[in-house]
Formats: sequence, C-alpha cells, structure tokens
Amino acid sequence: MKTTDRFGLRLGILATIAAVGIALAPSGASAAFCSHGVEQGRIGNWIEGLSSVSCTGMNVTYHYVKVQEKVGPYWFTRATNRAWPHKVADQRSAGASCAGHGNDLWRSKGYYQDSLGGSGTKYAPSSSGGWHNC
Repeated sequence: MKTTDRFGLRLGILATIAAVGIALAPSGASAAFCSHGVEQGRIGNWIEGLSSVSCTGMNVTYHYVKVQEKVGPYWFTRATNRAWPHKVADQRSAGASCAGHGNDLWRSKGYYQDSLGGSGTKYAPSSSGGWHNC
C-alpha cells in the first residue's frame, strides 16, 4: 500500500470515529464532551498533519494543527493552520516541506479550546516525534 493510500485511510478512519462519537453521544447538558484526534503522514517530501475535534453540548472555539521539526533540543513549527470556528466540529490540516532536511524528527501537534473552558492537546505520532529522511 502506498504512503498516500495509508494516510488517506487513516484520515477516513479518524473522521469515522469522530462521526460515530457524535452519533452515540447521550443528549443533555451533563453529556458535554469533545473527542480529539491527530494524525501525521508523509507524502513525498511533505509532512502532513491533521487535527480533528468534535464536541457534544458545546462548540469548538479555537483550534490549530502545527507541523513541527526537532532541531537540537527545540521543536520548530514549520506549518500552522488555526481558526476560531465556533461550531461543534472542526478539522485543520497543515503541510511542510522536508526536502533537504535529512533524517529528522517530525511531529504534528493539535490543540483545541471549547466553549465550556476545556481544552486538549494531542501529538502524532507522539510528543517525541517520528523520524523522516527527506
């Protein structure tokens, strides 16, 4: 299976999980929650990040995804997509070129805030990143 096929499959699975979470959520104010997922993939010389969040009983008020590269001890943001959607579900994607960067650690970071004061941060593949040789 090609890299682009695997990344597309992961994105489809993530969207399905978010949709099922909304459909199965109990109604009522006490059932307010958000589900959040972050994915990362490489397509050619591009590192792509996707953050998806969907809420029940509240809105997503701020949301971003960042594609980051580790240089020495620091994480540098190479691409960002942010918005203030004020709706129950949102997706953000961002991509950064890794051409000429050699073998480096990369990660995608997703963050959201909701209308009830909650927030969440997730990383893909993890907070310590994953190696890509470009």
